Amino acid sequence: MEISIQLLPIDDRTSGFEMGDITLEHQGKTLTSAGRTPSQSMMIFIFMSDFIEMLIALEKNGRPDSFKYSPMASPVEIKNRLR
Repeated sequence: MEISIQLLPIDDRTSGFEMGDITLEHQGKTLTSAGRTPSQSMMIFIFMSDFIEMLIALEKNGRPDSFKYSPMASPVEIKNRLR
């Protein structure tokens, strides 16, 4: 899986509430918040914190059917389909 993060240039300082876009790519499929109207930008560091916690839980507990994140203004749901 490849994860790309792009911070939006709001000012010169970086805080824990930086807005930006994230792109997840895996096996030829892409999930991205970039280039959407209305904007789907999210608080990147909050999203990444939740995403890393999900990966740790996934390693410990196996694969549930779906994961749901709520990075403040932009809820994201990733569905995991077993084939």
